Amino acid sequence: MLMKLLLSGIFASSAIIAQPVFILSLQDSSFFTAEINNQVFNEPQSVMNFYDVPSGNHSLKVFKILKTGNSTIKQPVFEGTVLIDQNSSLVGYIDKYNQLKISSNTARLDKKETAIYNQTRYPNPNNIPTNTQNQTNKDGMSNTQFNSVLENLNAISLENERFNTAKGIISISSIKSSQIAEMMLKFENENNRVQLADYALKYVVDPQNYGVVYNAIRSPRSIRRLNRKLSN
Repeated sequence: MLMKLLLSGIFASSAIIAQPVFILSLQDSSFFTAEINNQVFNEPQSVMNFYDVPSGNHSLKVFKILKTGNSTIKQPVFEGTVLIDQNSSLVGYIDKYNQLKISSNTARLDKKETAIYNQTRYPNPNNIPTNTQNQTNKDGMSNTQFNSVLENLNAISLENERFNTAKGIISISSIKSSQIAEMMLKFENENNRVQLADYALKYVVDPQNYGVVYNAIRSPRSIRRLNRKLSN
């Protein structure tokens, strides 16, 4: 097989790359299955993350899952091509007119950064790279200092208070995009995750890697809402 496609929830942690090359959903957040280059993914999902797809045009078919009584129907909603670049993380969705729309196209981590992140001692289940810096400097916050930040947030029981504390810390810190994504995981309220990502963009030291924050978002609706905020 010319390529290996890895979907969220079914890959080995040793194979995880820091960011997917293609994130796909339906506009109405319905469950769907997909085929890319005739490789079939039959497990219905509301969001699919594709990894290790070579650069170039790829054939794509998308099927919406419909329930009729005790029957499950796969309704074709898209058949066409998608242009993928291994250097970018592409966020797309199928709109109500059954067209593929690209809502975000951001730079991925380079191979050197990816290798560093994949060697971290504690793999993150959300595919968010963990900070590996020994010292705090203009390139980001040290691992020790950032762990203290997370412990501080963990100690705050009220989510609104935790959110305001996180904003205050971000505004006076040298902080990485991946660290913002980790901080977002400290909030159960999806709206707080989106608001924090929107707020933090102007403070991070590596805005070129900001696509990683999408890994801390759970629903396709929120992904699109965050993309609109970051695009303004």
